[in-house]
Amino acid sequence: MRLRRALELPSPAMGVAIVAVVLTTTGVAVAGSSVFIRSSSQIKNGAVTGSDIRNGTIKRADIASGTRRALRGSRGPTGANGATGATGATGATGPTGPAGPPATRLFAAINGAGNTVQRSSGGVTSEGISGDGAYQVTFPQSVAACVALASLGGETNADPIIGSASAVPAPAAANTPRVLRVQTANAAGAPADLAFELAVFCP
Repeated sequence: MRLRRALELPSPAMGVAIVAVVLTTTGVAVAGSSVFIRSSSQIKNGAVTGSDIRNGTIKRADIASGTRRALRGSRGPTGANGATGATGATGATGPTGPAGPPATRLFAAINGAGNTVQRSSGGVTSEGISGDGAYQVTFPQSVAACVALASLGGETNADPIIGSASAVPAPAAANTPRVLRVQTANAAGAPADLAFELAVFCP
């Protein structure tokens, strides 16, 4: 009879007391194992290592600017030039530019006597100076820096003239840069009074 009573369950009051003791003990243990860090001063320098930081959690803004500059590598060498690209399409034709000045600004056609200007660019005078195919032609501007070309011809309704003609700047004694000396010669090369044409090309 005594053994049976010893095996009976504890009373409700006893069960509540046991549960309370267990919960109290467990709660104290949990509270004792939890640590709350409220400031970086609670962490000892060097206590946190790379293995303590979760991968991918450190952002660029979390790293000091000086550290970021120190981590920057040196500039690499310049790469090789790329291949030449394909030729582009031909562009549209631009507008026509203004006409340039004529190459021959000055000209004259002189008769055999040397005293008549049959045709000219204007303001040209001429005279025979020796009676042996020598002429002096004066232009309204300097021809010192120009190139002069002379050829036989210029007489109205005349047959072609065989011979030669040449033009050179007037000698210094003429004292003018507007004058050219012309010499004409017949087919035999002898000086002769012959009609000629003179073209002057200026820069």
